[in-house]
Amino acid sequence: MEIVDASQSGSLLNVRQALAAFTDPANVGIAVSSTRDAESGYTSLHFSSANNDVAVLELLLSHCKNEEVVAASTGVQHRSQTILHVAASRGSAETCQLIATRFPSLIATVNDWSETPIALAAAANALDAVKMLLMSDPGRKAALIQDKWGRTAHQVALQHGYLEVAALFPDVATLSPPPPPPPVTPAAPPPPAAALVSAQSSITSAAVTSELMTALSKRNQRITEPSTIVRNIFSAHTEPLARPTAPQPTSAQAPKRKAISSQIEFPATESHVSSLVADPAHFDPDGRDMYGFTALHKLASWNQVDILSLLLPHTDPNARTLEGFTALHCAIDAGAVDALSALKQDPRVDLDNVRDTKGRSGREFAKEMGFEAYLN
Repeated sequence: MEIVDASQSGSLLNVRQALAAFTDPANVGIAVSSTRDAESGYTSLHFSSANNDVAVLELLLSHCKNEEVVAASTGVQHRSQTILHVAASRGSAETCQLIATRFPSLIATVNDWSETPIALAAAANALDAVKMLLMSDPGRKAALIQDKWGRTAHQVALQHGYLEVAALFPDVATLSPPPPPPPVTPAAPPPPAAALVSAQSSITSAAVTSELMTALSKRNQRITEPSTIVRNIFSAHTEPLARPTAPQPTSAQAPKRKAISSQIEFPATESHVSSLVADPAHFDPDGRDMYGFTALHKLASWNQVDILSLLLPHTDPNARTLEGFTALHCAIDAGAVDALSALKQDPRVDLDNVRDTKGRSGREFAKEMGFEAYLN
């Protein structure tokens, strides 16, 4: 098994076997840090960081030099995400601590969109990861860095309504950059000439009334909402900051439900998910997180079959990610055979007709990955 595939599996045994296959020990570190997945451009270090596989990551890092780890985070993969960016965006707090401790320079490193790891953790509502990153002086300084849309990590959390995360930042006044200087007010125009005054005074009262009523009708109009954007698994929230508006009546509108997916991180707990499912007025079982994943996609990937079975009756089992993956595809991709077997038992799961962006049905993908026997 190749080192990248072994790391994706999350199996320490597979990774050890892949490392042992190298005949020249001197080349192991280079292979670990430079061998990349063809689609994402991620190295084995990225995959173990994303999946919070701390033991796997420690083993891989033990074969790499510091400069090789930093080189693995250069602009080859999607948006130049460092391994700390990936860990933070997935809320992998233990992995964040390991990486930040050994490679503190990565804490303030930005990706192609000028996003820091702590900003991605804030965007993912990852409380523990944000707490950990704020414990160090580099982390507190990184919280000041603005992304390409002019947002600090604190502002990202506020923008998406993650008030508990926003409250972690100790002092908004010091963590938020100073406001831009006020615009220079142009000098008042000279008084109009007598002829112009005379012309202006000739405006009829009907025209003045019409203009006044038009202005009044526009005064309370809402600012247009930012347009919906497409997200993918590696992207962070990228919409511009909305301007503050006066509170508007909302009695005629149903409250916006939060996605259960955005409320859970690995490992999910049955009590937590049960409480969210029991409150459908506020939490949507089929809602998606910022990467386009539903809670069912996550639980299938994590092989948390008991919680998956609890949630399954309340969801669309054939909902697809931006890559076209159903929960079944996710389970196959992660080698989560228990989740795979549980999903197969649901008669709503379509094994043959729902296809990913590469045109593969669940059954075809299982055959390709060697899990066909679990669907028979």
